[in-house]
Amino acid sequence: MCKKLLIAAVALVVGLSVVKHTSLGSLLHVWWKDARASVEKQIPPEVRIKQLGVEIDKIDREIKKNLSVLAAKEVECQMLEEKVTAQRAGQTQLKADISAMEKLLDNPRTERVAFNGTTYRTPELARKLDSAVRMYTAHKVDLKGKEELLAKKKETLDQAHQYISKMRDEKERLRVDVARLETRVETLRLRQMEAKVEFDESQVGKCNELAGKIEQELRKAEVEAKLHEDFGYRTRAQIFDREPKTTEEVLKSARQALQDEDAPEKVAAGQK
Repeated sequence: MCKKLLIAAVALVVGLSVVKHTSLGSLLHVWWKDARASVEKQIPPEVRIKQLGVEIDKIDREIKKNLSVLAAKEVECQMLEEKVTAQRAGQTQLKADISAMEKLLDNPRTERVAFNGTTYRTPELARKLDSAVRMYTAHKVDLKGKEELLAKKKETLDQAHQYISKMRDEKERLRVDVARLETRVETLRLRQMEAKVEFDESQVGKCNELAGKIEQELRKAEVEAKLHEDFGYRTRAQIFDREPKTTEEVLKSARQALQDEDAPEKVAAGQK
Protein backbone atom coordinates (compact mmCIF):
# COMPACT_ATOMS: atom_id res chain seq x y z
CA MET A 1 0.00 0.00 0.00
CA CYS A 2 2.79 2.39 0.93
CA LYS A 3 4.57 1.51 -2.29
CA LYS A 4 1.47 2.42 -4.34
CA LEU A 5 1.11 5.73 -2.51
CA LEU A 6 4.77 6.51 -3.13
CA ILE A 7 4.41 5.76 -6.83
CA ALA A 8 1.29 7.94 -7.05
CA ALA A 9 3.07 10.80 -5.28
CA VAL A 10 6.08 10.55 -7.58
CA ALA A 11 3.78 10.50 -10.63
CA LEU A 12 1.95 13.58 -9.37
CA VAL A 13 5.20 15.46 -8.78
CA VAL A 14 6.52 14.48 -12.21
CA GLY A 15 3.23 15.49 -13.84
CA LEU A 16 3.25 18.88 -12.12
CA SER A 17 6.85 19.39 -13.13
CA VAL A 18 6.05 18.56 -16.74
CA VAL A 19 3.07 20.91 -16.74
CA LYS A 20 5.12 23.68 -15.15
CA HIS A 21 8.14 23.44 -17.44
CA THR A 22 6.37 22.83 -20.75
CA SER A 23 3.98 24.76 -22.97
CA LEU A 24 1.16 22.58 -21.61
CA GLY A 25 1.26 24.56 -18.38
CA SER A 26 0.71 27.89 -20.10
CA LEU A 27 -2.01 26.35 -22.27
CA LEU A 28 -3.86 25.05 -19.24
CA HIS A 29 -3.54 28.49 -17.66
CA VAL A 30 -5.12 30.07 -20.75
CA TRP A 31 -7.96 27.55 -20.70
CA TRP A 32 -8.58 28.14 -17.03
CA LYS A 33 -8.55 31.91 -17.46
CA ASP A 34 -10.99 31.75 -20.42
CA ALA A 35 -13.31 29.36 -18.56
CA ARG A 36 -13.32 31.59 -15.51
CA ALA A 37 -14.06 34.70 -17.59
CA SER A 38 -16.90 32.85 -19.36
CA VAL A 39 -18.46 31.81 -16.05
CA GLU A 40 -18.18 35.34 -14.65
CA LYS A 41 -19.93 36.76 -17.72
CA GLN A 42 -22.88 34.45 -17.12
CA ILE A 43 -23.41 35.64 -13.54
CA PRO A 44 -26.45 38.01 -13.53
CA PRO A 45 -26.22 41.44 -11.86
CA GLU A 46 -28.71 40.40 -9.17
CA VAL A 47 -26.30 37.72 -7.96
CA ARG A 48 -23.41 40.19 -8.03
CA ILE A 49 -25.41 42.63 -5.92
CA LYS A 50 -26.15 39.89 -3.37
CA GLN A 51 -22.45 39.06 -3.34
CA LEU A 52 -21.70 42.73 -2.66
CA GLY A 53 -24.17 42.66 0.25
CA VAL A 54 -22.36 39.66 1.74
CA GLU A 55 -19.02 41.46 1.46
CA ILE A 56 -20.49 44.57 3.11
CA ASP A 57 -21.68 42.40 6.00
CA LYS A 58 -18.06 41.31 6.41
CA ILE A 59 -17.13 44.97 6.91
CA ASP A 60 -19.65 45.09 9.76
CA ARG A 61 -18.07 42.05 11.38
CA GLU A 62 -14.61 43.58 10.96
CA ILE A 63 -15.76 46.83 12.59
CA LYS A 64 -17.29 44.97 15.55
CA LYS A 65 -14.12 42.92 16.00
CA ASN A 66 -12.00 46.09 16.01
CA LEU A 67 -14.40 47.75 18.45
CA SER A 68 -13.68 44.97 20.92
CA VAL A 69 -9.94 45.50 20.52
CA LEU A 70 -10.40 49.25 20.74
CA ALA A 71 -12.36 48.91 24.00
CA ALA A 72 -9.49 46.93 25.57
CA LYS A 73 -6.95 49.53 24.41
CA GLU A 74 -9.05 52.37 25.79
CA VAL A 75 -9.20 50.68 29.20
CA GLU A 76 -5.41 50.27 29.15
CA CYS A 77 -5.06 53.93 28.25
CA GLN A 78 -7.43 55.01 31.03
CA MET A 79 -5.57 52.95 33.63
CA LEU A 80 -2.21 54.33 32.48
CA GLU A 81 -3.58 57.86 32.62
CA GLU A 82 -4.76 57.25 36.19
CA LYS A 83 -1.27 56.03 37.13
CA VAL A 84 0.33 59.07 35.50
CA THR A 85 -2.06 61.40 37.30
CA ALA A 86 -1.34 59.74 40.64
CA GLN A 87 2.42 59.79 39.99
CA ARG A 88 2.30 63.46 39.07
CA ALA A 89 0.53 64.20 42.31
CA GLY A 90 3.19 62.17 44.18
CA GLN A 91 5.98 64.02 42.43
CA THR A 92 4.38 67.35 43.28
CA GLN A 93 4.15 66.38 46.96
CA LEU A 94 7.70 64.95 46.97
CA LYS A 95 9.01 68.15 45.39
CA ALA A 96 7.32 70.21 48.10
CA ASP A 97 8.82 67.96 50.82
CA ILE A 98 12.29 68.29 49.31
CA SER A 99 11.95 72.07 49.25
CA ALA A 100 10.78 72.16 52.88
CA MET A 101 13.58 69.85 54.13
CA GLU A 102 16.12 71.86 52.19
CA LYS A 103 15.07 75.05 53.94
CA LEU A 104 15.18 73.37 57.36
CA LEU A 105 18.68 71.98 56.78
CA ASP A 106 20.00 75.15 55.16
CA ASN A 107 19.78 77.10 58.44
CA PRO A 108 20.16 74.55 61.23
CA ARG A 109 19.76 76.24 64.65
CA THR A 110 19.41 73.12 66.71
CA GLU A 111 20.27 69.48 66.46
CA ARG A 112 16.58 68.59 66.06
CA VAL A 113 14.06 69.94 63.57
CA ALA A 114 10.31 69.29 63.06
CA PHE A 115 9.11 68.13 59.64
CA ASN A 116 5.51 67.15 58.81
CA GLY A 117 4.67 66.72 62.47
CA THR A 118 7.72 64.59 63.26
CA THR A 119 10.95 65.65 65.00
CA TYR A 120 14.18 64.58 63.32
CA ARG A 121 17.78 64.98 64.19
CA THR A 122 19.65 66.94 61.58
CA PRO A 123 21.57 63.93 60.17
CA GLU A 124 18.34 61.90 59.99
CA LEU A 125 16.56 64.64 58.11
CA ALA A 126 19.52 64.93 55.76
CA ARG A 127 19.36 61.20 55.02
CA LYS A 128 15.59 61.54 54.45
CA LEU A 129 16.19 64.44 52.09
CA ASP A 130 18.79 62.44 50.16
CA SER A 131 16.38 59.53 49.83
CA ALA A 132 13.60 61.86 48.68
CA VAL A 133 15.87 63.44 46.06
CA ARG A 134 16.92 60.06 44.66
CA MET A 135 13.28 58.92 44.59
CA TYR A 136 12.14 62.15 42.94
CA THR A 137 14.85 61.87 40.27
CA ALA A 138 14.06 58.21 39.51
CA HIS A 139 10.28 58.82 39.43
CA LYS A 140 10.82 61.84 37.21
CA VAL A 141 12.43 59.69 34.51
CA ASP A 142 9.76 57.01 34.94
CA LEU A 143 6.98 59.61 34.80
CA LYS A 144 8.38 61.10 31.64
CA GLY A 145 8.43 57.67 29.99
CA LYS A 146 4.86 56.97 31.06
CA GLU A 147 3.70 60.37 29.81
CA GLU A 148 5.28 59.71 26.42
CA LEU A 149 3.69 56.25 26.32
CA LEU A 150 0.32 57.72 27.27
CA ALA A 151 0.59 60.32 24.50
CA LYS A 152 1.37 57.60 21.96
CA LYS A 153 -1.52 55.45 23.17
CA LYS A 154 -3.92 58.39 22.89
CA GLU A 155 -2.65 59.16 19.40
CA THR A 156 -3.11 55.51 18.40
CA LEU A 157 -6.62 55.48 19.85
CA ASP A 158 -7.52 58.64 17.93
CA GLN A 159 -6.25 57.07 14.72
CA ALA A 160 -8.23 53.90 15.45
CA HIS A 161 -11.40 55.94 16.05
CA GLN A 162 -10.85 57.80 12.78
CA TYR A 163 -10.21 54.53 10.91
CA ILE A 164 -13.34 52.88 12.29
CA SER A 165 -15.41 55.98 11.53
CA LYS A 166 -14.07 55.92 7.97
CA MET A 167 -14.91 52.23 7.65
CA ARG A 168 -18.43 52.88 8.91
CA ASP A 169 -18.92 55.76 6.47
CA GLU A 170 -17.65 53.62 3.60
CA LYS A 171 -20.01 50.84 4.65
CA GLU A 172 -22.99 53.21 4.64
CA ARG A 173 -21.94 54.55 1.23
CA LEU A 174 -21.77 51.01 -0.09
CA ARG A 175 -25.25 50.33 1.29
CA VAL A 176 -26.52 53.30 -0.69
CA ASP A 177 -24.69 51.98 -3.77
CA VAL A 178 -26.43 48.61 -3.32
CA ALA A 179 -29.86 50.28 -3.22
CA ARG A 180 -28.97 52.35 -6.30
CA LEU A 181 -27.72 49.28 -8.18
CA GLU A 182 -30.86 47.33 -7.28
CA THR A 183 -32.98 50.16 -8.70
CA ARG A 184 -30.92 50.20 -11.90
CA VAL A 185 -31.25 46.44 -12.33
CA GLU A 186 -35.00 46.62 -11.76
CA THR A 187 -35.29 49.41 -14.34
CA LEU A 188 -33.18 47.39 -16.78
CA ARG A 189 -35.37 44.32 -16.32
CA LEU A 190 -38.50 46.38 -16.97
CA ARG A 191 -36.99 47.74 -20.16
CA GLN A 192 -36.01 44.26 -21.28
CA MET A 193 -39.52 43.02 -20.57
CA GLU A 194 -41.03 45.90 -22.54
CA ALA A 195 -38.74 45.04 -25.46
CA LYS A 196 -39.90 41.41 -25.40
CA VAL A 197 -43.63 42.20 -25.17
CA GLU A 198 -45.18 42.47 -28.65
CA PHE A 199 -48.83 43.18 -29.37
CA ASP A 200 -50.63 42.38 -32.65
CA GLU A 201 -52.37 45.70 -33.32
CA SER A 202 -54.14 44.22 -36.35
CA GLN A 203 -55.97 41.82 -34.02
CA VAL A 204 -57.10 44.75 -31.92
CA GLY A 205 -58.36 46.41 -35.10
CA LYS A 206 -60.31 43.29 -36.07
CA CYS A 207 -61.97 43.21 -32.66
CA ASN A 208 -62.88 46.89 -32.88
CA GLU A 209 -64.34 46.35 -36.38
CA LEU A 210 -66.41 43.39 -35.19
CA ALA A 211 -67.67 45.36 -32.20
CA GLY A 212 -68.72 48.17 -34.58
CA LYS A 213 -70.68 45.75 -36.78
CA ILE A 214 -72.44 44.28 -33.75
CA GLU A 215 -73.34 47.76 -32.58
CA GLN A 216 -74.71 48.66 -36.03
CA GLU A 217 -76.80 45.48 -36.26
CA LEU A 218 -78.26 45.98 -32.78
CA ARG A 219 -79.20 49.56 -33.56
CA LYS A 220 -80.84 48.51 -36.84
CA ALA A 221 -82.84 45.81 -35.07
CA GLU A 222 -83.95 48.28 -32.37
CA VAL A 223 -85.03 50.89 -34.95
CA GLU A 224 -86.85 48.26 -37.04
CA ALA A 225 -88.74 46.99 -33.98
CA LYS A 226 -89.73 50.55 -33.12
CA LEU A 227 -91.01 51.15 -36.69
CA HIS A 228 -93.09 47.95 -36.61
CA GLU A 229 -94.61 49.03 -33.35
CA ASP A 230 -95.33 52.55 -34.62
CA PHE A 231 -97.12 51.27 -37.72
CA GLY A 232 -99.12 48.62 -35.89
CA TYR A 233 -97.19 45.60 -36.95
CA ARG A 234 -96.38 43.11 -34.35
CA THR A 235 -94.37 39.99 -34.64
CA ARG A 236 -95.57 36.59 -33.43
CA ALA A 237 -93.22 36.88 -30.56
CA GLN A 238 -94.77 40.18 -29.48
CA ILE A 239 -98.25 38.63 -29.77
CA PHE A 240 -97.51 35.59 -27.69
CA ASP A 241 -95.24 37.41 -25.30
CA ARG A 242 -97.98 39.79 -24.13
CA GLU A 243 -99.21 39.48 -20.56
CA PRO A 244 -102.22 37.11 -19.98
CA LYS A 245 -105.67 38.79 -19.43
CA THR A 246 -107.76 38.31 -16.35
CA THR A 247 -111.14 36.53 -16.41
CA GLU A 248 -113.03 39.84 -16.27
CA GLU A 249 -111.06 41.16 -19.21
CA VAL A 250 -111.77 37.99 -21.23
CA LEU A 251 -115.56 38.18 -20.47
CA LYS A 252 -115.62 41.82 -21.41
CA SER A 253 -113.93 41.12 -24.72
CA ALA A 254 -116.39 38.27 -25.42
CA ARG A 255 -119.46 40.45 -24.74
CA GLN A 256 -118.01 43.19 -26.88
CA ALA A 257 -117.51 40.76 -29.75
CA LEU A 258 -121.10 39.42 -29.45
CA GLN A 259 -122.53 42.91 -29.38
CA ASP A 260 -120.59 43.78 -32.50
CA GLU A 261 -122.01 40.71 -34.27
CA ASP A 262 -125.63 41.36 -33.17
CA ALA A 263 -125.61 44.97 -34.28
CA PRO A 264 -125.79 44.36 -38.08
CA GLU A 265 -128.71 41.89 -37.65
CA LYS A 266 -130.75 44.42 -35.65
CA VAL A 267 -130.15 47.08 -38.25
CA ALA A 268 -131.31 44.76 -41.10
CA ALA A 269 -134.52 43.79 -39.25
CA GLY A 270 -135.47 47.43 -38.72
CA GLN A 271 -135.12 48.20 -42.36
CA LYS A 272 -137.62 45.48 -43.30
